[in-house]
Amino acid sequence: MPDGRKLLLAGTPVATDPERMSGSKRVVDTFLRILPGMAGLEPERIAFVVDGLRSHLYQDETLAIAEGTYFDLMRRYFMGKARGAAYEVLDMQPAFVRHYQAHGQRFDWPHDYHWNALAHSLCADAVARSRLLSLTVGDAGAARERDTPTTGA
Repeated sequence: MPDGRKLLLAGTPVATDPERMSGSKRVVDTFLRILPGMAGLEPERIAFVVDGLRSHLYQDETLAIAEGTYFDLMRRYFMGKARGAAYEVLDMQPAFVRHYQAHGQRFDWPHDYHWNALAHSLCADAVARSRLLSLTVGDAGAARERDTPTTGA
């Protein structure tokens, strides 16, 4: 394994051993199954915003290193299962990659890697375009939200 794949974030191993993957998939499956009952909402009324692999998306080479890691595989598994169960999934990685390639601006604070205002602004834009917002406030309300500029970018 190349040095860049030993650790991904916060010292968490990126290993994809079968036992770890199997257990993690069971957790995802259970979570998605029980969430509607716990939330009192149908899956169609729940949306997930899924972060990108931010520590790796700033360069094509580092993004390639992250492919096939535990986080990448579980991220894709979660999104696929959620979509298959009728949840809406807003994957931020494509938006982050496009924006970074166009503007060269990072999406996190350098001291702790939490989202900065730009990441939150792009997320707000994704939510404004979401199916769930249209269901909640109607198409006219969703269009109004899409046309309202977000702040902090």
